[in-house]
Order: sequence, then structure tokens, then C-alpha cells
Amino acid sequence: MAPEFLAYVFSFILIATMWVNHHYLFSQVKTINNRIIWTNIVLLFWSSLLPATTAWIGTNIHSQIAAVLYAINIVFYNISFAFLRESVTASNTIVKPKRVTEWVSFGINVLTLIITFFWPPFVFIGLITNVLLWAMPHLVTQLN
Repeated sequence: MAPEFLAYVFSFILIATMWVNHHYLFSQVKTINNRIIWTNIVLLFWSSLLPATTAWIGTNIHSQIAAVLYAINIVFYNISFAFLRESVTASNTIVKPKRVTEWVSFGINVLTLIITFFWPPFVFIGLITNVLLWAMPHLVTQLN
């Protein structure tokens, strides 16, 4: 039960951090257009896959395929959120993190994906590292 519970807790923390950042981004929005809506739907798609990839990695924490798919899921979520942020900022005047934060986040996720090929449990270390980067979006915008 421990790996399943651990996978659930880590994914919950990831989703909570996603939710906080999504809420923070949209709390500043004045204008919504079709590009923002569809980009948000793509983000929702990658978010909706997390329960499936979490369940798979939770059942076998040492499975290379499960860990790599979980990491890929997170990378595509990361890319989708970057596109969403760009769509929103193109149509609104808002405070946003500089590209440095997004590139560091993307780098963490890609490095995690690579290391996960060799040691599948590393996916959780990379996940927590990235979550810590985005844990407080208002601080991220002030630090850049």
C-alpha cells in the first residue's frame, strides 16, 4: 500500500500546486478568447491523465514504463501550462513569471524524465523539486 499511497500524495501535491498557479494566473485575467479556452482544454487533458499515470506508477514504483509515462505526462502538462500562460498574457496585462522560471521548470522535468529511464523512483524527486519551484506563484513573479 505504501507506494500507491505515496504516488497519490505526490500527485495530489502536484495537482494542488497546479491549481494554485492556474487560479493565480486567472485571477488576473480580464479577457478570455478562443485561444485561451482551447489552450486551457489541452492543459485539462494532460491534467486528466494524472490519475491514470499515478495509479500505474503506484502499483509498481520500479516500473520504467510507468515512471517514464508519468514523467512524460508531467512534461506535457508543463509545456501546456507555458502555452496557456503565453495565451493569457498575450491578451491581458498581468504579472507573470519570467521565462527563466518556466525554462528551469521544463529543465527539471526533462532531466527527471532522462534519469527516470535509469532509476524509475526518481520521478518523485523531480516532481517534488518542480513543485517547490512553483509552490508560491506570487513569490515566483517577485523573484524574477
